[in-house]
Amino acid sequence: MTSFGLFNGNPNLQPETSRGWELGADRRFAGDRASAGLTYFRQKIHNLITFNSTFTSNENRDRVQIHGVEAALNGRLGESLTAGLGASRTRSTDQATGENLLRRPLRKASLSLDYAASASAQFGLETVYVGPRYDIDAVTFARKRRGGYTLVNLTASRQANRHLKLHARVSNLNDRHYEEPDGFAQPGIGVVVGFTLNN
Repeated sequence: MTSFGLFNGNPNLQPETSRGWELGADRRFAGDRASAGLTYFRQKIHNLITFNSTFTSNENRDRVQIHGVEAALNGRLGESLTAGLGASRTRSTDQATGENLLRRPLRKASLSLDYAASASAQFGLETVYVGPRYDIDAVTFARKRRGGYTLVNLTASRQANRHLKLHARVSNLNDRHYEEPDGFAQPGIGVVVGFTLNN
């Protein structure tokens, strides 16, 4: 058994195995200007490898079941504007204890808008919602329920000429404070600017 600082290896770990299936349907409508999709999924995992409660080693969870539904709606709102809406509801359960798995939110949703201002300039707005989930307190190591959060991101691109394309992205525009996982604060507003060169 190997030890790295406070973390210890577990020679008794068993490999994960899983079996799952999904059933879905897609439909186009409004003269092919819009589409909708719905998918149900179910997965069973044996010997899920995860951290123990104090994050000092790994351990197996004997029987885990994950099931849920995902929905998507996409459409063109005009000649230059498209929108997308996605949502999911996922139940992840340790069948031995009945507890929800850590860091797996019950609900997630996203909304995106893409606008083509011209043939060479595009803008995008994305809103992402992550619902409440369970985590381990970084100080007490007690199991706790964390609240959800919403992030807003902006993107822009412009084809300056035949060879050069400019990109910009503003992440977490609403400067939302959140930790993922608990104790690891994620960045506030961030700006990334770049470019692509083609021959």
